[in-house]
Amino acid sequence: MALPVGVENGALRQIIDNNGAELFGEVVGIPTTNTVLGRLKDIADILSGGVAAADAQEMRGFTVSTIVIAMPAFSFSAPVLAAATQALVSVLGGGVMYTLEGTGPTPAVGHYLPAGSTISVTGNADINNLQFLRQAGVNGDVTITLFY
Repeated sequence: MALPVGVENGALRQIIDNNGAELFGEVVGIPTTNTVLGRLKDIADILSGGVAAADAQEMRGFTVSTIVIAMPAFSFSAPVLAAATQALVSVLGGGVMYTLEGTGPTPAVGHYLPAGSTISVTGNADINNLQFLRQAGVNGDVTITLFY
């Protein structure tokens, strides 16, 4: 979709920030919601050079064994963890138990994620509180991709 005459890429974010979703929707001619507004801000930042498109996601892996592994072990930077809105979590090898509320999983507490599974976690607090523990005595290789 082409921007309206007189609206440059750099001005796109300014329109969104100053006038909100309603005016942006009128200018561009699409309905907006809070989710759409957030994505439009991301796109505006990329177009204006504020965020590089390649920085929209990062991936890290870690082997989960007999100790509880929390998000810091995956070595994401603090700004990425603070900005993360969605995480794609995959496990290979052995299954793992995971929790989202910040308490450590045990063999009997948490959610079971079998080997070969992938889940999507949304919400920054849930992402930052993810913790993992191997299940059934087999290490699991967990890969997390953060979207921000």
